[in-house]
Amino acid sequence: MTALARAVLAVDGVLHGRSTMLGPTEVRAGDRVSVSPTADVPDGWLPEPGTPGTVTDVDRDGIEVTIDFATAGVYAVDAGGPLAHAIVHDYCSSDYALAASVPMPDESAAVEIDL
Repeated sequence: MTALARAVLAVDGVLHGRSTMLGPTEVRAGDRVSVSPTADVPDGWLPEPGTPGTVTDVDRDGIEVTIDFATAGVYAVDAGGPLAHAIVHDYCSSDYALAASVPMPDESAAVEIDL
């Protein structure tokens, strides 16, 4: 699903400019990202895990990625540094357990109304 979302955003021009890799994640300006829930980084180096952000720039050499975390500020992440693996795409979740745990309304609670 993430690949499909990124393909549509690229065609629409939302994703633009150079791309680079942050760990296993390819990013371009316009990408929606977040700090991985499993990120283990020192306090203050990145926002809290789960914090969403937007890639605003990939430098000319593809070494530094600028990410604007709306609730935490702007961070520069070195594509070859230890923080690179803490950034993941934030387009959709493949966590089926979460979707399966959503309670469905009881069918017997339905009410018929005559108009």
